Amino acid sequence: MAQIGFLEFRDKLNPASGFQSMQFRELEFVSGQKDEKILGSFKTDEYAYKKLTERYANPSLADAFWAMLGRNGFAVETHEEKVSAIVEILTHPEKYPDFFIMQDLLIEHDENIALWRSHHVLMVERMLGMKPGTGGSAGVGYLATTLTKKFFPELWEARTHLKVSDSVSKE
Repeated sequence: MAQIGFLEFRDKLNPASGFQSMQFRELEFVSGQKDEKILGSFKTDEYAYKKLTERYANPSLADAFWAMLGRNGFAVETHEEKVSAIVEILTHPEKYPDFFIMQDLLIEHDENIALWRSHHVLMVERMLGMKPGTGGSAGVGYLATTLTKKFFPELWEARTHLKVSDSVSKE
């Protein structure tokens, strides 16, 4: 679609915005990125607020993953313990093959959402430049602030702590 064609109907979207996407917020909540302010912004939409409140109250993928590791002997109460658990799994994938695959799938999910966000920012800028968003946000400026959001920050951080010497077994 040409930019001018998009602009012809864009104003009809006001005051709606992607920020108000119940489905995307549900994806964020189920993945582990829960924000009470986001939830509160849906209070005027009875259906969306009910659905999101239920999703918010239920365990996320992140909650389920950390609970599973906890049930299997890993200390995962603090951020640092979670990072250490992932370093152990990444260092010894042969010892923890199922956990290794699961953490890899979770970080891939996170990566795919990050790629979608990045593509979305570029598409919006391509179509609209730096115009304000339809919901009153700063448009591309706001969207760019979401690029560093991660559902599983401990999985990403653990890679920083890997050392080749850690994986060499001591006999």
